[in-house]
Amino acid sequence: MKNRSFNLLGGIVGLLILSFIQGTPPTGVDAVSAQSAACAEVYTVQADDRLSKIADKFLGDDLAHSAIFEATNQQHTINDAFALIDNADIIEVGWQ
Repeated sequence: MKNRSFNLLGGIVGLLILSFIQGTPPTGVDAVSAQSAACAEVYTVQADDRLSKIADKFLGDDLAHSAIFEATNQQHTINDAFALIDNADIIEVGWQ
């Protein structure tokens, strides 16, 4: 899993941001699966990143990390370039 690179947040962040802009906060996979699968932006995991830190940066709420976790796994079922995250506490530098 360490050597596997993938789009960790590319479409996920874009989808979640679109959801917030539209005024309907995401409630997990169902909210994200209703959105477009197109990637609005690609994010590369940096040193000291955590899903909660990324959620706070892009969504303004560190508690939204579970939505990113779930949405990334949902996207993985469509595109294996996205992570199948087994543990939300483990993300690696360089993952996209």
